[in-house]
Amino acid sequence: MGKESILYLDDFKRGKMEETILTTAEDREYIQQLITLRDLRNNGMSRMEVIGLIQTLTRADFGTAENHWYYCRRKKRFPELKNNGQRRRNWRRQQKRRNRRLIRQWRRIRNGTS
Repeated sequence: MGKESILYLDDFKRGKMEETILTTAEDREYIQQLITLRDLRNNGMSRMEVIGLIQTLTRADFGTAENHWYYCRRKKRFPELKNNGQRRRNWRRQQKRRNRRLIRQWRRIRNGTS
């Protein structure tokens, strides 16, 4: 190996390739704060809105912004978000249980039994 390849490998090991990420740390902090602020106001952001925000900040196309959103979630770049921005996997099961419970309660009220 020549001296050039050793320098390149050292640069790679030090994390110089990290600079090619689409958003900066400040951009991710802004996105994170905006998502949490809207969540606190009970007007949460959808996935499409977040991807649109990334598109606006970086001037990338939709596919690139979507891939970047998934990349940031996978690499846990949003520590302030619940579950690093990933949705819960058992949400549907919980929703079904909640609906069954509400139907049972409604039937009890309708039949006059408590």
